Amino acid sequence: MTTPRFLVGSASDTGRVRSMNEDAFVVTEQVFAVADGMGGHLAGEVASAMAADNLRTLAGAVSTDDAVNAVISANLAILNLSRNDPAHRGMGTTLTGIAVVQVEGETRLAVLNVGDSRTYRLRAGRLDQVSIDHSYVQELVNAGHITEAEARVHPQRNIVTRALGIEPGIGIDVWTLPAVRGDRFLSCSDGLVDEVTDDVLLDALCDFAEPQAAAEELVRLANAAGGRDNTTVIVLDVVEGVDPSDVSDDDDRATLLHYITVRGSDLDPTFDDTRDNTLDVMVNLDDQDNDAEPDDDDTPPWETNPPRDLTAAVLSHGRDTTNGFPTAHPDETPNTLARRMANQARANTRLVIAGAAVALVAIILVVIAALTGGSSNDGPKPGDTVAITDFVDVTADSTPDTSPDSVNETIGDASDLPDGTTPAN
Repeated sequence: MTTPRFLVGSASDTGRVRSMNEDAFVVTEQVFAVADGMGGHLAGEVASAMAADNLRTLAGAVSTDDAVNAVISANLAILNLSRNDPAHRGMGTTLTGIAVVQVEGETRLAVLNVGDSRTYRLRAGRLDQVSIDHSYVQELVNAGHITEAEARVHPQRNIVTRALGIEPGIGIDVWTLPAVRGDRFLSCSDGLVDEVTDDVLLDALCDFAEPQAAAEELVRLANAAGGRDNTTVIVLDVVEGVDPSDVSDDDDRATLLHYITVRGSDLDPTFDDTRDNTLDVMVNLDDQDNDAEPDDDDTPPWETNPPRDLTAAVLSHGRDTTNGFPTAHPDETPNTLARRMANQARANTRLVIAGAAVALVAIILVVIAALTGGSSNDGPKPGDTVAITDFVDVTADSTPDTSPDSVNETIGDASDLPDGTTPAN
């Protein structure tokens, strides 16, 4: 069996708008991953760096279990620091990338994903998105409410529904793919995909043979398109591996996705922010027994679910099944904080629209009042024709009026006449 060999290129840039780079990445012999931090100065970059550091510890004969547990460990480390240090309160990070793992003696690629950073695979000129975006707009796309084109410009496209460091419970998507010779993988933060389309990604990945050159070109393209966010890119080439003719689409789909959920409760009194809970929540993908009794009192309030293979129905949900990659999992449980953020954002949008409508109506009423209330149409104005009979005072003692009952006379504009003169009759 051929031992896989890889070439990798990486690049990261602050962009043209942001003052700091909150992205982090890790490139070792075992792991190639990107983390996109959030939480602002001295927070987002810390969270992403912690995620990268936890994955950097993987070395040697790494299993899929090891890779998943490194992500769980990163989540707990970020969460504990966020809760215990006000300077880092609310920080979190997305994570996507590839770990080289051993599955039953075979070297495979475990694609890990939490959040809306992405991992793609280029094979034979075709670019497929392997990871699933954990974002509010992706849920709208899956539900058929908006198109993928509309999702690219949606005002709430940056709301994620999963991230590391937000709460103890976490959902991790894990794919195990064969290391096929000639495959090229792209892992990137959303600073790239928010600026350029998949067609542009495909062209760049096909035009540059060297992975480092391809990575640098993709960052350049993101900045040229606006560079409104940090951009981090890893391009991984499988130089030696399984012969492409030996792998079919069915082989890819057979062990495509294991969805791991570690559930937790912030309200459970046994949870201790100051205690290192990492070793207590390790996941074993081969362990199907969820009913085992806790070993001791140190077991934290987490329930670790076994992996669930996606059914054909799920694989076909929301996407053409010919590409072999799913878009959603029916048991997906987004973290509750991010869900509340999405709901609040929608409520704020409705409130802003309602307020704008009320303000517009008020402005229109004020303008109408100003235009109609500043002058009166009751009195004559220059150029008007009026009847002057009503202005003649006739009393019993006065000389009878021999003038006509009504005299229509045009009142002229006397402003230009000499002083003391009157308009001629």
